[in-house]
Amino acid sequence: MKKCKNKKPLIGILSMQRIVNYGSFLQALGLKRMLGELGYDAVFADFSVGKRFSAQNIRNTPIYRTLRRYLSFVKPLPPQPMRDAIASQYGVLGLDNRYRYRRRVDTLILGSDEVFNFIQNEKTVGCSPELLGVNNRAKRCISYAASCGNLTEARLTDRGMTSVFIAAMHRLSAISVRDEQTYALVNKLTGIMPVINADPVLVADFGSLLVDTVSIRDYILVYGYSGRFTSEEGEAIRTLARKRDKKLYSLSEVHPFCDDVIYCKPLEVMAYFQHADLVITETFHGVVFSLLAEKNFAVFVRSGEDGNENKLSSLLRQFDLAGKKVDSVAELETVLERPVDFETVRRIRQSERSKALTYLRIQLCQTEPESCCGCEACVNACPQNAITMEKDACGYRYPRTDSEKCILCGRCIGVCGYRKEPSLSVPKKVFAASCRDQSVTELSASGGVFPVLARVILRKQGTVYGCAFDYADGLAVARHIRVSDQKELWRLSGSKYVQSEIGESYTLAKKDLEAGKAVLFSGTPCQIDGLRSFLGKDYPNLVTIDLVCHGVPSQAMLDGYLTELNRKRGEGLTELRFRSKRASWGDRTGEYTCLGADGTQHRYELQGKNSSYYRMFLQKETLRENCYSCPYAQPKRCGDITLGDYWGIETAHPQFAEMHGKAGISCVLLQTEKGIALFEEGNAELNTVESALQKVSSFNEQLNRPSKAGKHRNILLWLFWNFSYRPVEQYQRLLIQKEKTVQALRQRNKRNG
Repeated sequence: MKKCKNKKPLIGILSMQRIVNYGSFLQALGLKRMLGELGYDAVFADFSVGKRFSAQNIRNTPIYRTLRRYLSFVKPLPPQPMRDAIASQYGVLGLDNRYRYRRRVDTLILGSDEVFNFIQNEKTVGCSPELLGVNNRAKRCISYAASCGNLTEARLTDRGMTSVFIAAMHRLSAISVRDEQTYALVNKLTGIMPVINADPVLVADFGSLLVDTVSIRDYILVYGYSGRFTSEEGEAIRTLARKRDKKLYSLSEVHPFCDDVIYCKPLEVMAYFQHADLVITETFHGVVFSLLAEKNFAVFVRSGEDGNENKLSSLLRQFDLAGKKVDSVAELETVLERPVDFETVRRIRQSERSKALTYLRIQLCQTEPESCCGCEACVNACPQNAITMEKDACGYRYPRTDSEKCILCGRCIGVCGYRKEPSLSVPKKVFAASCRDQSVTELSASGGVFPVLARVILRKQGTVYGCAFDYADGLAVARHIRVSDQKELWRLSGSKYVQSEIGESYTLAKKDLEAGKAVLFSGTPCQIDGLRSFLGKDYPNLVTIDLVCHGVPSQAMLDGYLTELNRKRGEGLTELRFRSKRASWGDRTGEYTCLGADGTQHRYELQGKNSSYYRMFLQKETLRENCYSCPYAQPKRCGDITLGDYWGIETAHPQFAEMHGKAGISCVLLQTEKGIALFEEGNAELNTVESALQKVSSFNEQLNRPSKAGKHRNILLWLFWNFSYRPVEQYQRLLIQKEKTVQALRQRNKRNG
């Protein structure tokens, strides 16, 4: 049986995808392609262009910049063919002429490119804090390879935008930057240590999208913005081309010293770099394209407020290519003669690609409630203690990664059971069983098989792990604990009907196993698979027991329910049992004990049909999201042993049910030789009869398929999310009263004929 397919979250990208620039287009496409590799659908979000600040001096005014360009070189207006060529391929990005702002997505990624450079006098940007993630409608917001460009602390201070920048950085769930200068600025202003990732163009796989229609040869490619090459630089470039008998071509930007300008589409750009003999550039992406095409190049680095020195210098240092920087025109030919070690470039690119995909995997998996069971394997596996379990608004716990501590080792992804096919086995033997000691069976949820098997392990000086309630402040908190003494074994008995905190149980179990101790570990199937993934290998001294699991509500929901109980009774809870057998094994009745103001214990019945929490659990309305698509709810199992209630025993084995069924009977599924051996060791303390998987599964839904969400789930979670448990309780009271009224009417109609 294949894993249940879950709906992937929708990812948004807020970038410079509409800027008329080849680098901006291809970095946006590169990030989208990377997300596609990871299995995510991505859509682009647009940002609102903000008002431009008044320039601090004439050198910062658009008029001055325009005059400077036109006085240096008589050139036409920005070429319309380039705009048309880029716009013609918007469909590759999934864009059209309609701008989409504040898109509803699960995760919004800011980046790549200069998205943190949110204060510009360019009319296509202006001052737009939306580039920092301000005013978005995503569930989570992170950045990837974001750059501040020439934004500095001084510019933020001059424009009174420092507090905006700091607040926006603190709102991001994770920060990834592209260059050292951006790292330094974020770190200085916020204390946050971002991850440094490569530009998407460097690490993405464009596959067959790139087009090669280039017919020209024997040329030097010039790649830079119009008006940025000085007359002296232009003359030096022209002299070099004549000396080498090469033509000079530029891409979509007009340079008077070039022989011709080529207008091409973004997906054709790489081909022009690949067929060039040399590349001369003055842009960040000009260097990136040269590295991808593996072409020797020289780069002019611009300093000053409008320069690119910060990001370009960082890129050159990353690839150990500082020698490709042209400090003066006299050095141009010398710089071009310096070789580039493209083998090292390929190695660094591959390393950066792995790092980038790992960062995105780690961050994006945190927005997939359907694909996280909360087993905590990732928490235990992290060598940096960078992952913690945090509650969402309804109390369901999900892993959150501290990007400052994370070293992108990828171990959390490697141990995640929901990132791979589960390792499941068909039961080799199936039994119905109950403990011969009636007192043990009465304390257990079903037939008391688990305490028998646990005692076998403890008699070998081994350890047992399972779920127990910790009682404090009138609440019962479910946690996995380690038991090495039979006196504590009672704490693991009985059903808890809530997800337990694993804590350090996996780590402690591994220490016991490596010390040679026999270990019995029980839990829900996802917890058992989480343990096995964490361990990474099978241990001969480990036996696992997975439970036939109905699904798990959140601890916060149980806390709310118990708080209401304590408020009504005016007492504090000291014990909680969801499966009391005072009436009978199959009766959906529990009990709880409270400590009264007079210091005496008071015991109360917990009826499944009248208790709001119990009722919602049975009707599958408050289970964790992934429980409704659980890949473990099937006949094949992940544990050595599977335990559960043997519902339908009266039909499957009526004689056995008559003799041993009053206090409860367990179904026992044995998948491995280790499981069979342990069961045989405890057999003397059990009443057993061999059965068949088909008989057990025909009366147990969770051995065939996952639970199906109850019809009131959405409204109940909405009430709890926005208010508290009390409205949930009130809503349940209304439903109970409605059902009683309907039942009474039916009985009256039946009596009246």
